[in-house]
Formats: sequence, C-alpha cells, structure tokens
Amino acid sequence: MYQAANKYDKDPLLLSFLESLQLVIDAIRFVTYASLKLREIQSEYLLFLISESEIDRPRRHRVNPRVVKIKMSKFKRKNSTHKSEIRDLNKDLEILLPKAA
Repeated sequence: MYQAANKYDKDPLLLSFLESLQLVIDAIRFVTYASLKLREIQSEYLLFLISESEIDRPRRHRVNPRVVKIKMSKFKRKNSTHKSEIRDLNKDLEILLPKAA
C-alpha cells in the first residue's frame, strides 16, 4: 500500500486495507505462474489497482486509548483511567421472550 501510494502520489492512510488485501489475494494465483516480464507488468498493474482502492469515508478515531497492560512498548502503561465507559445493559439490550404457540 505504501509503494502504491508513493508511486501514484496518494496518502497511504486513505487507502482501504481490506480492498488492497483482497486485490493481493486475487493476484497471487496469476502472478506465480507468469514469466518474469509478465510478473513485472502485473505488479505494476496491482500497484495501480491498490492506489485506486481509496476508502469511501474518513477514518474513525479510536474509542479507547492506545495503551498496553505491561510496559514493553512505546505506548503508555494501562491504568485505571483507561477503563471503558460503564454500560447499562438493561438500557442497551432488550430481551425478547419466545411467542407462545
């Protein structure tokens, strides 16, 4: 995705990961059996297709902060301020009873 974005002057953060992944998966079966020259052409075409796989909406911001439980990373250590908001399940869920036959 980075190569495709660089080559076609696009922002890599605006490319769809899932669509790019699907393009690569679909292309694998054709690229493995091709000659070297044909593989180069197919690779260039794949980069073009990936560069065209832009996301259709802006990226969402994280709901939870990026932290880890154990400090082995560049992220802040998880503590009590990083808990998710408390949910009221009675308010959020409606339990449906089976209809009598």
